Amino acid sequence: MQPDSNPQPTPPVVPTPPSPLGPDPLGSPATPPLAPTPPPVVPGPPKNSNHMLVWIVSAVLVLAIIGGLVWWLLAGKSSSNNNSSSSSNSSQQSSQSDGLGDVYTSTDASAKFTIKPPKDWATKENYASGTIVDFSYQRIDAGIAYIDVDYQPHAAGSTITLDSAVSAELAYIKQTDTGAQILSNKSTTAGSTKAVLLEWTDSRGGSPEHTMELILLKDQNVYFIVFNASGETNWNKFKAVGQASLESFRLQ
Repeated sequence: MQPDSNPQPTPPVVPTPPSPLGPDPLGSPATPPLAPTPPPVVPGPPKNSNHMLVWIVSAVLVLAIIGGLVWWLLAGKSSSNNNSSSSSNSSQQSSQSDGLGDVYTSTDASAKFTIKPPKDWATKENYASGTIVDFSYQRIDAGIAYIDVDYQPHAAGSTITLDSAVSAELAYIKQTDTGAQILSNKSTTAGSTKAVLLEWTDSRGGSPEHTMELILLKDQNVYFIVFNASGETNWNKFKAVGQASLESFRLQ
């Protein structure tokens, strides 16, 4: 081949402008940086969610308060019933343990009182003049053991005190049996009423008798509650229940 007699000029090499990111160490053209990915959009709570939460919490609190009140009322009622039942049972057990029966309430218009007689003792109202009620254990005339509630109404034009009533009773005891021995003479109470309790032995019925007597005064009317037993054997047998009966006496 013959050389070209008219050779073409070689075009000039245009240099590549430098990259603003600097030269690529591998010699490849620089890659523009990626734009940062925006964070994901998390949907916020509805505008009314806070109000709903407040309502829920309030409703729970109201229900809790109502439930607590209901429980308190029911518990209080149950406790009251239990206490009432316990008190009633305690009273019944007390009466049974001391040998007393149900409460007797006087029907006499002039003398109002209550007393617990010994359990299963016979009851007879207006047993004798001045005797409102008589409770007895196998009583035949003088009887084995008995409790009388005697009443002496106020005598018009006279004034009586508890001390004078007791003195008159002691004089009567000595008069009916000069051998009577006064064993006790002490002040006491029957509920809120002042009283005197006497105890003595005598043989007015021809055999030894033991007597305990409660004397009270109200509105110038004198009350004598007498517990008597024939012989020391019967006295020892009935003393506890007889004394408990006298101590249960209450004026109304």
